[in-house]
Amino acid sequence: RTSAAEVRENCFRTEVLCPRCHVPWGAPSEGNPDYYYNFMMQGLRCFTCATCLTNFGCLTAVHKCPWCKDAFEYDVDGYHKQILCGNAKCKKRFGFKMFHASENAMKQARQQAQE
Repeated sequence: RTSAAEVRENCFRTEVLCPRCHVPWGAPSEGNPDYYYNFMMQGLRCFTCATCLTNFGCLTAVHKCPWCKDAFEYDVDGYHKQILCGNAKCKKRFGFKMFHASENAMKQARQQAQE
């Protein structure tokens, strides 16, 4: 069993890549607030790649392990959990960082996801 302190210490903003051109998503130059990472990882929003204009979400994006940098298969249900890297040479445990988002921003994201 993992303690709450371990969970917080072991959480990362994992690298998310466009599934088409493999350019990292969420760079500060894109102008999105940090909490858009939460929206992406919870499946509340899709985003457009600034390089190739592909529209994608968390299930089609490429996700990289923070330890070994290999791709891993992401599932929305894993966002609030610690998961194991699927790479046989890594197998390290990690979680996903959650950024502060106002209640209004969360409400708007949920409404947009239902549309």
